[in-house]
Amino acid sequence: MIAFAAVWLFIIGLFNCFNLSVKSDKFVCGISFVSVLALILWYSRELLNFNEQTFSYLWNSSPSGDIKIDILSNFYNCMLFFPFLIMTFFAVGGNYFFRYEQKRCRYNALLLFNLIALLLMITSNNFVQLLSAVFIIDIFAVISAKNTSVCQKFIIANLLTDMLLFMLLALINGKIDSLDIRQVINYKSMGYHIDFITILGFTTLMIKMGFFPFQISLTNLNKLHFHRLNNILFLFSPVSALILLLKFNSLWSSSAYFLPYIDIVIPLVFVWGFICALFSNSLRLKAVYWQIMFFALLIELLRFHGFVWDLRISKLILAEYILFCGIYLMYYHCGRKDSLSLIINNAYQSKKGLYSALFVVSMAVFAIIQNMEDIYNNRNRYYIWTYSVLFLISFCETLHQIYMTRSKKVLTATYIKQKPLQYPYLLFLSLTGVVIMINANFGSYILWGMFAMFMILTATGIVPHIESVYQNKFLQNSDWFGRIYSSFFIKVLQKCGRLLWLIIDWKLVERLVIGIAIGILQTCLRIFRVLQTNIVWYCLFIIITILLTLNFAPFFKEMR
Repeated sequence: MIAFAAVWLFIIGLFNCFNLSVKSDKFVCGISFVSVLALILWYSRELLNFNEQTFSYLWNSSPSGDIKIDILSNFYNCMLFFPFLIMTFFAVGGNYFFRYEQKRCRYNALLLFNLIALLLMITSNNFVQLLSAVFIIDIFAVISAKNTSVCQKFIIANLLTDMLLFMLLALINGKIDSLDIRQVINYKSMGYHIDFITILGFTTLMIKMGFFPFQISLTNLNKLHFHRLNNILFLFSPVSALILLLKFNSLWSSSAYFLPYIDIVIPLVFVWGFICALFSNSLRLKAVYWQIMFFALLIELLRFHGFVWDLRISKLILAEYILFCGIYLMYYHCGRKDSLSLIINNAYQSKKGLYSALFVVSMAVFAIIQNMEDIYNNRNRYYIWTYSVLFLISFCETLHQIYMTRSKKVLTATYIKQKPLQYPYLLFLSLTGVVIMINANFGSYILWGMFAMFMILTATGIVPHIESVYQNKFLQNSDWFGRIYSSFFIKVLQKCGRLLWLIIDWKLVERLVIGIAIGILQTCLRIFRVLQTNIVWYCLFIIITILLTLNFAPFFKEMR
């Protein structure tokens, strides 16, 4: 089933690669949109009547085993692939309905080929196929960014992670002598540096996902076009890291330090993402931090589910992607302004667009809360509540500024006309209330608690009071966050670099290696200087050379 989907996507992608005129470009983009929709309908029907199938093509052979292209259509792989298929469908649909690409078809082809690479990652059974798919996704991510100067740190981070991943898989292959991913379980029984492999491997995935303190690889993308930024966050490199986490879950969980490492990292990601999203004035930068926080929550949910993908997690990530589509609609209908101050001043120019954006956001928020309620249990409740509180505070503050804050640059005469923009909030209240009543989940204190928190924070705008404290001159001049980051990370890295320079570069290389080489060279120069100035030593050197040559002559003859 997945093999047929891959072939169908490849055909549609090739169809989008031709150079077309502007009118034909939109027409072909519409055909692609309908084709992907037809594929989703067929795929959904096949999931209901599921039959396991396997496609395997022998690519090459090696001493460690055969290198194959495996596409295994089991239920788990199909379920894992399905949300990314739907997200790609939304991306292609947005490309068709919104004019933000000059060449729609080429961008569609990039999205479809990237989806095939994700499919190969999900169904891979050998290291070569997995690594090749990861490299292809990272290359497509750079092409999708379409701005090399902006994504330089993103490129460097992905290059570093790919090198580290290649090194780790080479180490594993050297011990288990197999390219089969399913044989990684044997590495656990061998116990060769399992803690080092686990810590370095998860750190590699952290860099790809942009977790603290490696968030700069993703935050530098905030100058990209919003729709491309959304797709990179949910369909490219961060998602490949998530699939790698699932692929090697047996390896990661074999280390005693893995779960404590997660317990340290995830709260830091939550707190840092919350602070940066709360006080940032850039809507795109806020979106990046919200996505980083969401992926941190996703890892915790997978942890308490044995790192096994679930249909509820598929619905959760789809709801989050739809939420980001709603955020994009706000950005789009406010004149594509990234700064919140500019968005507020342009918010009254397209009221109907902001109504539709709020409707999408409200439904997405309700879907996220409902899906988190389905996953909620006693083990993960602290992480769900922590994420919900921090995310809702930062997200509702943005909604409050866009919908409830009046522009400061307008006159009193026009100020009265702009006041009705606050009515979408009442529309949101009624729509969400109707949906909750239809859902008939009246006994859920989790759902109602999060919903009440969302409504209160959006209406009251409690966050500006926090921001007024944050804008205090003493705190701004003190720059505590900068000091903490500098003390715990920048200075530590600088001292480590200086220590390595002193030990390796100065002591080892300059003092030992270069010193020995210079000493040997100086000794040889003294010898040759003596031989050239003293005739007795020169004649003795000639005699010794002739004797050595005659002595080793039989040896050279035997060598021939």
